[in-house]
Amino acid sequence: MRIDRLDLMAYGPFTGKSLDLSDGNFGLHLIYGDNEAGKSVSLRALSAWLFGVPARTRDNFLHNNPQLRVGGKLRLSDGRTLEFVRRKGNKGAVLEWGGDRALDDSVLDPFLPGGIDAALFSRLWGIDHAELSAGGRELLAQSGDLGQALFSAALGSASLRGILADLKNGAEALFKPLGKKTPVNQAIARFKQARKKIRDAALSAERWERLKKDLAAASADIARTEKAIDEKSKEKSRLDRLGRVRGALAERRAALARLRELGDGPLLPEDFDEKRKTAARDLQMAREAGERARAALSRLEEESASLHVRDGILENEDSILALYRGLGAVEKNLRDRPGQDAKRRLLRGEAETLLKAARPDVSLDAADALRPLLNSKKWISGLARKRALLDQKEDQARRALKDVESLRESIKKELAGRSRRNLDLTELKTAVKSARRAGDADQRLADLEKRAFDEKAACENEFERLGRFPGTAKSLLKASMPMPETLDDFESKIDEWSEKIKEYGRKKQEIEEERKRSEQDLRALLMTSDLPAIADLEEARRRRSALWKLIKQTHIEKIDLEPDLEKEAAALASGSDLAIRYEQKVKAADHVSDQLRLAADQVAKRADLETKIDALQRRLSDIGKKIRKAEETLEIFEKKWINVWGPLGVAPGTPREMKQWLLKVEKLLARLQSADAVSRDRQNLAGEVGRLKDAISLQTARFGIFTDPEKMGLEGMILVCERRLETEEAALEKRRGLERSLKEARGRLEKTRDSLEALSTARSAWQREWTQAVEGLGLGENAHPERAMETLERLAAFFAKYDKSEELRRRIYGMDQVTKEFERRVFDFAESVGFRVRERDAGALASRLNRELTEARETRASLEKNEARRREIKEEIENADITIRNAGQALASLRDRAGVADDRDLAPAGERSRRRRLLTGEIHALERELSRNGDGLGVEALDQEARESDMDAIEGDLESVSSDLAELREKRDALRDRRRTLQNEIQAKDGAAAAADASEEAQGHLADMAQGAERYLRLRIAALILESRLESYRKKNQAPVLTRAGALFSRLTLGAYAGLRDELDDGGKPVLLGVRPDNRETPVDGMSDGARDQLYLALRLAALEQRLEKEEPIPFVADDILIAFDDRRSKKCLEVLSELALRTQVLLFTHHRRVIEAAGEIAGDTGPESGIYIHELV
Repeated sequence: MRIDRLDLMAYGPFTGKSLDLSDGNFGLHLIYGDNEAGKSVSLRALSAWLFGVPARTRDNFLHNNPQLRVGGKLRLSDGRTLEFVRRKGNKGAVLEWGGDRALDDSVLDPFLPGGIDAALFSRLWGIDHAELSAGGRELLAQSGDLGQALFSAALGSASLRGILADLKNGAEALFKPLGKKTPVNQAIARFKQARKKIRDAALSAERWERLKKDLAAASADIARTEKAIDEKSKEKSRLDRLGRVRGALAERRAALARLRELGDGPLLPEDFDEKRKTAARDLQMAREAGERARAALSRLEEESASLHVRDGILENEDSILALYRGLGAVEKNLRDRPGQDAKRRLLRGEAETLLKAARPDVSLDAADALRPLLNSKKWISGLARKRALLDQKEDQARRALKDVESLRESIKKELAGRSRRNLDLTELKTAVKSARRAGDADQRLADLEKRAFDEKAACENEFERLGRFPGTAKSLLKASMPMPETLDDFESKIDEWSEKIKEYGRKKQEIEEERKRSEQDLRALLMTSDLPAIADLEEARRRRSALWKLIKQTHIEKIDLEPDLEKEAAALASGSDLAIRYEQKVKAADHVSDQLRLAADQVAKRADLETKIDALQRRLSDIGKKIRKAEETLEIFEKKWINVWGPLGVAPGTPREMKQWLLKVEKLLARLQSADAVSRDRQNLAGEVGRLKDAISLQTARFGIFTDPEKMGLEGMILVCERRLETEEAALEKRRGLERSLKEARGRLEKTRDSLEALSTARSAWQREWTQAVEGLGLGENAHPERAMETLERLAAFFAKYDKSEELRRRIYGMDQVTKEFERRVFDFAESVGFRVRERDAGALASRLNRELTEARETRASLEKNEARRREIKEEIENADITIRNAGQALASLRDRAGVADDRDLAPAGERSRRRRLLTGEIHALERELSRNGDGLGVEALDQEARESDMDAIEGDLESVSSDLAELREKRDALRDRRRTLQNEIQAKDGAAAAADASEEAQGHLADMAQGAERYLRLRIAALILESRLESYRKKNQAPVLTRAGALFSRLTLGAYAGLRDELDDGGKPVLLGVRPDNRETPVDGMSDGARDQLYLALRLAALEQRLEKEEPIPFVADDILIAFDDRRSKKCLEVLSELALRTQVLLFTHHRRVIEAAGEIAGDTGPESGIYIHELV
C-alpha cells in the first residue's frame, strides 16, 4: 500500500493544501517545512486520515470540529485504489471523495492490516528523533542483549527492557521463596499463625454452670439499679428545670404587671415618632422657603424692568454679521494690492526681454501670433532625438561593416591552414562507454580481492575459535547438524527432569526437617510427664481379658486348659492367686484409662505426633523412590543426548551450550558461504575487466595508440582513450565552429550593407519633416536642432511670464471691484435702517454696527435669563405650598391614628406606645427562654409546676437527689465490672469464640494468599512468555536480521564499524557486539550515543525489510530522525532510505534545510532513478 495524495482540506492551519506523493514506484518523499509551517500538524493529519480524528484534537484552532476534513488517495500493489475524506466523528466519519455520502469503515480493510490502530502504525511503521534516541539508550540499558535488541527493533518499542523488568519486579514484590516482607510471604506466615491459634484453642466445662448463674444474678442487679437511676434522674431533671426557669418566671410576672399598669391604648407603628418629627420639620421648612422665594421674585421683576432692547438692530442681525465678515476680505485686499501690482510690472518687463531675444522683429502686442508655435515643441524635440539616433546608427553600421570584413578574412586564413580528417569515433566511444558503465572496476576488483582474503582469514579464525568439531571447515559445510527442535526437546526434557530432581530434593529436605521437629516435640512431651499411650491401654485391657477368659474356663466352665493356655495362665498368675492377679490387672487397666482421661489433651497430642512421624516417614520413602526414578530417567536422556552428537565426533555440553554452539556454527557457515560468494564475484569481475581491456586495446590500435592490457589498468586505458577522443572531437568541433563563423560573417556583412542603405533613406525623410517643423521660427531649414530647441524654450519662457503678468492684472482689477462693492453695501444698509452715519469710512461703519449688535444681543440674553429665573422661583413657591399641604395632612393622619385632637398630644401618645411595645417584646423573649429551658413543657405548665413546688427548698432537694444518683451509679458500675469479669472468665474457659476468630482470620489470610499467588503467577507467566518469545524470535531471525543490520550499520557509520557480531557473555547469554574494520569487537556500552542511535536505526530497517518480504508494503514514516547526524552521515542515511524506498514508500518529515540540500545532491548525482522527491509546506 502507498499514499498517492494527502489533502489537508481543512485541518490545523491548512486550507485546501494538497501533497502529491504519487511520483515514482514508491519513492523517498521529503516533506519540508520551516518552524510553524505545519510539519507536525501534517503528521497528525496523516494519522487522523487513516485512523480517525482524536476526540480531543488540538488542530481545531482555525477550523472548528465539524469543519475538519482530511482526504487523499491510497493504492495497493495490485493497482486497486481508494479515495476518501475523513471528518471528525465516531460514526459515518469516512466520506466519499467529492461528496458527503458516508462510507462503511470496512472499505479500508484491504488497505490496512487487521487490528492495526494509530498507535501500532506509529510503532511498527514510524520513527521519530525521540524514539531513535530512546532506542539507543535502551540498547545501552539492555547491555547488548541480542534477543531484546532484535525484538525491540521488530516491535518498534524502545521500552521492552522496562516492560520485562516491571513484570519481574512486580512478581518479586509479591513473593520471594526466602522472603518475609512481601505480601504473599506475610499472608503465608499469618495463615500459619492463625492455624496454630485454632489448634491451641480448647473448650473447658469447669465452673460453667456456676459462672452462668453468677452472670445472671449480676445482670438482674444491674437492671434493678438502672431502674432506680432512671427514677432519680427524672426527679433531678424536674428540679434542674425549676432552677433554670425560676428567674424567668418571676421576670415575666413583673413585666405583665407593668403592662397592666400602662392601661389600654393603641399600639402605634415603630416609626410613628419619626413620621411625626419629619412632618413637623417639613411644614416649618416649607413655610420659610416660600417666604424667601416670594422676596427673590420681587427683586427680579424690578431688574427686568430696567433693561431696554434695540429691536431694530436685532432684526437685521444676519445682515450686520455678513457685512462684518466681508470687512476682513476688504482689508486684506487693501494690504495686498501694492505688492501684486509691483510683481505684475516686473513680470511684464522680463517677458519683453525674452521676446526680443527670440524674435526681435515681433512687438509685445503682436506676440500672441507666435503662441501656436509652442504646439510644435514636442514634434521638434522628437525630430532632434531622431536626428541624433540616425547619426549614431550610421556611425555604428560603418564600424560594424569594417569589423565584419576583417573577421571574414581572418577566418578564411585559419580554415586554409587546417586539413580535413575523416575519422569514425563511434566504435571507440562505444568501447569507452561500456567500460565506464562497469564503474571503478579496478577498485572493485581490488576490494573484492581484499575482502576475499579477509573473509577467508576471518573464517579460519572463527573456525579455530569454534572448538568441539574435530574436522575441517569444508567438512563442517557437509556435516548434518541436529535440528533446533531436537535441541529444544532435549533441553526441555533434561531441564524438566533436573528441575524435578531439585524439587524432590527440596521436598525431601522439608519433610526431614518437619520429621525432626515432630520427633523433638514428641521427646519434649515424653520428658515432661510419663504418659501412657493408647497401645498401653490396649495392652492392659488385653491382659485383663485374657486373665478373665482363663478364670472363666478354669473356675466357671470347668474346662481343661490346652498346654499353651496353661503356660500363659502360669505367666499371668506368676506365683500369686489367680483372682488376686485378675483384680490387679483390672486396677492396672483402669489406672491407664484414668491417666489417659486426665491427660486427654497430651495423649491426643502424642498420638497425633506419632501418627505424623509415621506419615512423614512414608512420604520420605516415596520421595526417595521418585528421586531414584528421576535420576534414572535423566541418565537415559543424557545418554541419548551424547548419542545424538556421536556421528559428528563432538563432545557435547549442555543443550543450552550446544544451542549457542550451533548458532556459532550457523554464523560460521553463513560466513563461509559469503566468502565463497565473494571469491566467485572476484573471479567474475576479473574476467569482465579482461574483456573490457581487450576491447579498448583493439580500438586504440586503430588510432596508432598501443596499450598493454597486462601492464595497464582498465582505468588507465580508459583515460588514454578519453584523452584521444577529447583531442579528436575538439579539432573537429573547432573546424565546424570556424565554418559556422564564416557563414555567420557573410550574413552579417550583407545585413550591415542593407542597414546603411536604409539609414540613408531615413535621413532624407527626416530632412523633409524638419523643414516643415521649423517653419515660422525664422531660422531657416538648415538650422541646427539645438538652436531650434533654444528658440522654442525662450518663447515658452516668454509666454509663461507674460501670462502670469496678465493674470496679476486681472486679480488687481477684481480686488478693486470687491472694495467698491463693500462700500456700496455698507452705506446702503445704514441708509435703509435709518442708522445715523457719522463716518465716511465703510470699514469703521461696519465695525460700529457690529459693536451695537453685540450690546443688543447681551441685553436680550439678560432678559431671557431673568425670565427663566422667574419661572423657577414661581415653581419653588408652588412646591413649598404643596409641601405645607402634605405635611398638614400627615399630621392629621397621625392624630387620627393616635386618637388625639392636638399636635402637642402626639409625642406623649408615641411614648406610651413605645413602652407598651418594649414590655410586650420582653415578655415574648422570656417566654421563648422558658420554652428553651422547659424540657418541652409550655409556659403555663411551667408556671403551674412552679406554683405547686416549694421554690425555696429546690437547692436542698437537688443536692440530696444528686447524692443518691451518684451512689446508684457507683453501684451499677461495680455490678457491670462484676459482669464483665464473669463474661471474660466464661470466654476464657470457652475456646470456641477464639477458634472461630482464628478460623475467620485464617480464611482471610488464605484469600490474600490466593489473590497474591494469582497475581504473582500472572506476572511470572507473562515474563516467561515474553522471554520465550524473545528467544524464539532471536533463533528465527538472528542470522538474516543481524547480517542485514550489520551491513546497514557499516554504511550509516561511514565504515567506522564493519558489521555486527553475536557472542556469549559470562552467563551464556548472547550479546550484540560491533565489529571494527580491524576485527576488534566493541560492546554496545563502548559505542558513542550517535553510534547507538544508528545501530538502533539499522536494526529497525533490517526488521522492516524482513517484514516487507511477507506483507503488503506500508509507508514508512520518519520524523526528523537526522537531527543528531552530521552532514556526511545524514547523506548516507538518505541513500539507505532511498534504497528502502525501492520496496516501500518512505515519508521523511523535516524542518532542516541541510537535509533537503543533501537529498538534492543525491538526486543530482544519480538522476531521476534516485526516486527522491521533495515537497515544501508553504
